[in-house]
This record gives sequence, C-alpha cells and structure tokens, in this order.
Amino acid sequence: MIISASKNRVILAFLKYIASVFIVTFCVSSFPLSNVYAQEERTISPPDFSSLFEDKGGIVARVVDPLTLQMKDGRILNLAGMDFPDLDYHQPGPLSVLAVKIMRDMLENTQVKIYQNNNNEESRLNRMGHSISHVVVHKNSLWVQAVLLRLGLARVRTTADNYDLATEMYVHEDFARSEKSGLWKIRAYDVHEPDNAHLFTDNFGIVEGTVKNVSIRQGQTFINFGDNWKKDFTLSILRSKRKDFMKAGLDPRDWGGKKIRVRGWLRDYNGPYIEIDHPEALEFLDVKQDSKTEENTKK
Repeated sequence: MIISASKNRVILAFLKYIASVFIVTFCVSSFPLSNVYAQEERTISPPDFSSLFEDKGGIVARVVDPLTLQMKDGRILNLAGMDFPDLDYHQPGPLSVLAVKIMRDMLENTQVKIYQNNNNEESRLNRMGHSISHVVVHKNSLWVQAVLLRLGLARVRTTADNYDLATEMYVHEDFARSEKSGLWKIRAYDVHEPDNAHLFTDNFGIVEGTVKNVSIRQGQTFINFGDNWKKDFTLSILRSKRKDFMKAGLDPRDWGGKKIRVRGWLRDYNGPYIEIDHPEALEFLDVKQDSKTEENTKK
C-alpha cells in the first residue's frame, strides 16, 4: 500500500502526540508532585496585587478541575487568565490530569488569598456564577497561575473583562515555552506562524508574525500579515473596541512592520482570522526584545 507524503506527516504527528501523552502520564503516576511546585516556590516572585480587589480568603476544599476550585465555605473559584488546551470535562487530557494532581497537592485543605479585577462585581463572575480569581497560597505567597504557566500546563487567555496581570503571566509562559515544557512540545498548542495558522482554525490559538499593512473599512480595523487579505492571516479590531486600544496608547495605524504575537479564537474568514477586543491579547515582540537587550546591557 502506498501512503502519500501528507498522510505520512499526519501519522508522524499523531505518533508524536501519543508519545507525549505516554510521557506525561508516566510523570503523573511516578513523579513526587510536591517537588514540582517546591522548585517553583524558589523561583517565582509574587506580582503586585494592589490594583486588584482582594476578596475574602479561605480554605480550598477540593480541586474540581484545572480551572475550578471549591472553597470550604461553598464558593466556587474559576482561575483567571488560564487556558488548558487538552481540558475535556468528560475525558481530560494528560496535561490537565497532571495539573489537577499538582493543584490538589498544593491547594487542598490550604488557606489561600483571593484577588479579582477591580472593575465591577458583575465582571468578577463567569456565566456559571463562579468567581474569576487569581489565587495565592497564604503560607508562602505562591501564585497558582504562575506555577501552572511556568510548568507548561496552561497558557494565558485573558478577556475584555479580566485581563489583570497579563504582562506578568506572559513572563512565566515565555519561560515554559523557552524550555519546551508541557504543552509547548505539542505543535497544535504551540505558537503558529501566519502561513500555517489555517491548519489550526476553530480553536483558541496564538499566532506570531510581522504586520504587512493595516487598513480601516467602515470603522473596523484589519491588520494584515500577508499580501492577499482574502487568504492570509488577518487580525481585526471592531470599531467599538478601537478606542480601548487608543486609550492604551496603541494606534493600529502605526503597527506596520511590527512583530506581534496575538491570541484569540482562530477561525476561517477570508483566511485564518482572529478578532480581538482588548489590548492585553497582544504582545509587541520588538518592544519585548528591546527590553531584554536593555536588561542584559545593565547586567
């Protein structure tokens, strides 16, 4: 039987995924999980939470899933800014299983501090009525989001209502990506290039590339990453949201030639397409690189 080159690539990708599943599953059953976050405790400095609303703390009764904690007083917390790409509530993937095991070891029957956005009470709840929160272990100030990101078990996913500490979370995500930890070994979850973004539509995705040009039509902003806007990757900002970017000092008309990393729901609309509604969904990589160079110079 003759198998085409494209089918070979699909089979190879599938086998690599199976191998990664086996490795992670082995780690779940054999690795002393307390050692995992004990190491992170020595390397993670807590951010400044002063701009957030500090809710009443409490004791975690149980970890329901990687995104959800049940408190002893009955409250349900949803971890802010987190995306677990293999989380299936009926059959969670190995990364989500490992995240739950680490979180149970770290959090259950433990006193925690709870921080939420400072906008309004309504925006602090998800559609299930769960409190969208940043969670910190009281005894050692260990930020739960940072641990999960740094181990490569989650990636950052902010929203227009809950975008606090995005910059700080990106630092920990960058570390895991540079180490090829966890999800960053799996191509489907990794950062995509504009030229291959079309292979990963109908999912939350991260795309990184250089802006070719910017156009505004009927008030809507289109940031193009190729010459053919009907086929190439495009980023879009609705007219009603553009003012939020301008307030943040971000004028899309100035983005030509800039290297950008963007995250959001990747769909097919005249090619791969992401519509963003808040500035924190963007990272300007030229600026980040300049900052790193400046830090190295000072050292």
